[in-house]
Amino acid sequence: FGSENSFHFEKRIKQVTANACEIHVFDPTVVETGDGKAYYTAYHGDYGLGAKDGAVGANDSKNSTFVVKSLPTIVKELHHDHIDILKMDV
Repeated sequence: FGSENSFHFEKRIKQVTANACEIHVFDPTVVETGDGKAYYTAYHGDYGLGAKDGAVGANDSKNSTFVVKSLPTIVKELHHDHIDILKMDV
């Protein structure tokens, strides 16, 4: 969760796992440039992680808001039953 269009972590995980896992990137705070497409399975720029489903205010000068979903909601929507590695920028 969170990328700021930097995909060093995703690139290394893809190498270490020999491409054996799905890598999902979530970051509604930046516009995806496509620079990391070789390193992730899917980019989710339309929502981020939150304690509960809803909308939150961004900490920016535009008073932006963005959609957040809880981890159980995201896992269910992606039809997964577990997570091996979870990386979060704070």
